[in-house]
Amino acid sequence: MLVMNKKEKLTSFGFMLMLVAVVFYYGCGNSESNDGSKKTVAFSWDTLSINTKKNPLGMSDHPVIFNENGEEFYANYNNFTNSLVVYSIDKERFDRKVTFFSTGANKIDGLVDYVVWDSTVLSLDLTKINVINFSGEVAQTFELIDLAPGLESTHSFIDGPGMKIANFKSLSLNSTTHSVVFSLFNKEDGYKNIFKEPTFIEFNVNTHEVTPHRVAFPDDIGKRFYGSLVYPNIISNGDSIIYSFPYKAAVYIYSKKTGKVVEKAFTAKNVSPVVAGLDLSEKGNNGLLIKFFEGESYECITYDSYRNLYYMIYSQARVDDNPAQRHLVVFDNSISKIGEVELPEGLSPKYAISQKGLLFRNHKEDSFGTLTLHVLNVEVEDK
Repeated sequence: MLVMNKKEKLTSFGFMLMLVAVVFYYGCGNSESNDGSKKTVAFSWDTLSINTKKNPLGMSDHPVIFNENGEEFYANYNNFTNSLVVYSIDKERFDRKVTFFSTGANKIDGLVDYVVWDSTVLSLDLTKINVINFSGEVAQTFELIDLAPGLESTHSFIDGPGMKIANFKSLSLNSTTHSVVFSLFNKEDGYKNIFKEPTFIEFNVNTHEVTPHRVAFPDDIGKRFYGSLVYPNIISNGDSIIYSFPYKAAVYIYSKKTGKVVEKAFTAKNVSPVVAGLDLSEKGNNGLLIKFFEGESYECITYDSYRNLYYMIYSQARVDDNPAQRHLVVFDNSISKIGEVELPEGLSPKYAISQKGLLFRNHKEDSFGTLTLHVLNVEVEDK
């Protein structure tokens, strides 16, 4: 068990913002149970055809689900039109488009990491949090420098979204409290100590209260694991902040009440518990790029509030020019693995979680008039 101190007040942070880039992929399978589990899980597929009314999506893909007046909506950012396109899942048709301004005080250059609720878009970038209404107007802006004094003296950077197919999951919303959680890291002594004092920041959009949570990272970070392999993805769920790392078959649960972190390891069928590390003595960046694009990895953990389950994708190493084979792991609400399923090729590497199931998009099936979403149904039963 990893143990850290209880949360502290936010004073003089020398931290940096690091947006987490994580990769998601898709598939299907049969019923199975994990060894020792008291539950079984079954998977099935369906499709959902949405009438876009000539309002299709672009190439970017970061789907989110939100509810409004008892109706469920699927929203996705269109990078071609700089807009958030919203479809009604229940009515299976286009509902509205939120177009962002390209100039002036309300200028939005694009959405990298964002959440949606109550006709509001909250986006996070390297320097600020924007609260945007559904008219495309920036209602509020919160500079990260103001939220974390000392941030201006640090060196902030981001993994370029153009370098990879990725979900950005450093921003997590607690829809009950309207609080968001994101990552800050101490960077006083250069890259080797970037994870010296890892901290998650909880920011209440309504009250503007800022609460830092000093968490614990595994000891092997910074030894042979660097860059995208060690950027945590985080989700906020009640009194817990849950996070994972792409290089390791483990999930970490931080308690806001006790300030302690518990590590829960699991076993994946087709990849190593810890993926191959990086040798920084290699000349140039070729070795690093190959490891990232073609190596094994454990990706973003997500929470399904409808079924009280957690999911994680892992990827096998690529062979020749063939796409990497990927699998979806299912965990119960105590983060115990209860099964996994192999995911077929062809769909977008991102999904949204709705009442109907996990919604995947196939770019090749997109048309001007129809958006086809593939629905993965996950059913869990006691043995």
